[in-house]
Amino acid sequence: MRKDFAWRLGAALLGVFFFAVYWWNAWHYNVWSSYDGGGHIDYIFDLAAGQGLPRPKSNYLAWHEPAYYAANAVLVRVLQPLGLSREALYKILQLESAVFAWAIAAAAGVLAWQTTRRRSLAFFVAVFTGSLFVVSASGRYITNETLFQALALWWLAWFMQWRMWDTSAWSARRWSALALGLSAILWVKLSGFILLAALLIFLGIIAWRERQWRPLFVGAAVAGCVLLSYVPWMIHKQRLYGQALTINNYEVAVRPGQGAGLPARFFLTWDTEIWQHPFWTAGRGSFWSLLTASALGDYDNIFQNYAVHGRQVNFVTANGRTMAVQTAALTLALYWWSVPLLAYLAAGFLVSFWRLLRGQLSAAASFLLVTAAGFLTALIYNVYRYPYLERGTLKAIFIVSFFPLAAILAGASLPPAGERPHRRLRFIAVLVYFIFWLGFSLSIVILPAL
Repeated sequence: MRKDFAWRLGAALLGVFFFAVYWWNAWHYNVWSSYDGGGHIDYIFDLAAGQGLPRPKSNYLAWHEPAYYAANAVLVRVLQPLGLSREALYKILQLESAVFAWAIAAAAGVLAWQTTRRRSLAFFVAVFTGSLFVVSASGRYITNETLFQALALWWLAWFMQWRMWDTSAWSARRWSALALGLSAILWVKLSGFILLAALLIFLGIIAWRERQWRPLFVGAAVAGCVLLSYVPWMIHKQRLYGQALTINNYEVAVRPGQGAGLPARFFLTWDTEIWQHPFWTAGRGSFWSLLTASALGDYDNIFQNYAVHGRQVNFVTANGRTMAVQTAALTLALYWWSVPLLAYLAAGFLVSFWRLLRGQLSAAASFLLVTAAGFLTALIYNVYRYPYLERGTLKAIFIVSFFPLAAILAGASLPPAGERPHRRLRFIAVLVYFIFWLGFSLSIVILPAL
C-alpha cells in the first residue's frame, strides 16, 4: 500500500514539474521566432474573422487539415469579447500547446505502464519523454503538430486500455469508438494515416498468427469508415491544388515534377560532423545525424529566448541567429553524453524486430513496434520525396511519438537494469548516468527568464 502511494505521489510530482516547465517555456518564448512564419497563426485568426478556409495564395499551409485551426478559431472568438489583445491571444494559444506537450509526456508514461505493467519503465519513459528537447519545443509555439502527437499517443493508450491486441476483447462498440478517434485525428493532421496503416499491418499479423479471417474483415471495416470520413477534405484539396493524393501539396505546387535528390548513402551513414557542431548546417550528410540532432537539441536554433541571449556572450549559428555560448556548450555535452542512451534505444528497436520475426514479441509490443516503424518510415519517405533540408522537411518534431515508443520497446525487449540483488550495482550506474543526462537535457530545455 505504501509502495503504491509512493509511486502515485512520484507520478503526480513529475506531472506538476513538467507542467510547470512547459508553461514557463511557453510564457517566455516569442512565438514569432518559431517555424512556419506565422502560417498557423494566420490560419486560426482568418477563420476566427469569418474569412473561411485559407487559399494557397494567402497561406501556404492551406492544405493542412482544419480541425485544430477551427477549434482554436472558436476559442479566439469566445475570448475576443473579453477585450484581450492579439498578443494575449497568441500567448493563450502557446500555453495551450504547452498543455498538449505535457499530455505527450503523460501519455508516454501511461502507455508504457499499459504495455509492460512495469512501474519503473513507465516512470523512465515519462521522464525521458518529458525531458526530450523536441517534446518541450513542440509546446512552445502554435502548431497542429503538438495536438496530433498527443492524440496519437492517447489513442494508442486507449487501444491498450481496452486490450484490443487480444481478439477476445473485441466488440463492435469498441472498434467503432477507435475508428471515430482515428477519423478525428486524421482531421487534425494527415499523419493520422500512419496509425491507420500500423493498425492494418498489426491486424494482418494477428490474422496470420491465429489463422483467422476476422482481423482482416475488422481492418477493412475500420479503414473504410476512416477513409470515408476523410473524403470531404480530399475533395477540398483537389479543388484547391488539382490533386488530393499527396502528403505535401505546397511542395508539389512549388516544385512540380521534381523527384528525390538525396543519395542512398544519406539514409545509410552517419555524419560525424554533428559531434563537433550540433547545429545547422552540420550533419547534413546523414538522415540519422539530423534526426538525432533535432531531437536532442535546438539544431535549427529556433526555440531560444533571444531577448535574454542578446545580453550574453553569443554563439552565432549558420542561420544568423545567436545562442548563449553556455547553451551551445551544454548542447554539445548532451550529444556526447547521449551516446549510450541512443545505443540502448537502437538496440531495443532492433531486438524488438528480431523477436517479432521469431514470434516472441507480445501482441501489445508488436503493435507499438509497427507504429514506431511507421512513424520512422513516414519521415524517411517525406525526406526522400521532398529532399529540401533547408526548408525543414526533416524535423524530429514530425515524429515526436516515435521516441517514447522506442523507449518502451527498449525497456520491453532488453534485460532490465536491476531486478535482482546482483544487478544492484548496474542499476545504480544506470541511474547515475540517467540523472546526469537529465541535468544536461533540462539545462537546455528550460528557457531563461526574460
